[in-house]
Amino acid sequence: PNAVVVMRLLPTRRLCTASVRVADVTVKVSAAKTPHLVPHAFAAAGSPAPPQHLRWMAQKEALGQDVLLIGPPGGQKRQLALRWAEVAGREVESLALSSDTTEADLKQRRQVLDGNVYYVDAAPVRAAIAGRLLLLDGVEKAERNVLPTAHARASSNLHRPALAPSTSHRP
Repeated sequence: PNAVVVMRLLPTRRLCTASVRVADVTVKVSAAKTPHLVPHAFAAAGSPAPPQHLRWMAQKEALGQDVLLIGPPGGQKRQLALRWAEVAGREVESLALSSDTTEADLKQRRQVLDGNVYYVDAAPVRAAIAGRLLLLDGVEKAERNVLPTAHARASSNLHRPALAPSTSHRP
């Protein structure tokens, strides 16, 4: 069976400061607000990504379309997605899906720390709020009801009426 990786290209709210050219496709890029979320060393690691794949991903980025990578099991699809994020300077939020992933895993989790309750946003919510690239790994393993929720969370951006206010506190 083939494995699937989805890159949800969410609109960025940053001012474009530069551009990246892949073959004949130019994509505007900007400085990341949280540079530690931009992958590093993927462009130089291992075998080089086929230029036609990066060109295709650049076209999708320029058009604001999502990317669906299908292929044999292994980390090549994830590595390709992270290479693109590094080349484009995109911040990444990642979520590995499994058959145990529920809708709640895509929204928020309640966390108790020192007797206080904190609500922590999940990767799809953080990606939607900040305009980051959302990397969903293992989509083929997820239950049917999970993917529409992931799509709705990523598409809703700041409209989160069902969610409690998030805190920035992380243990």
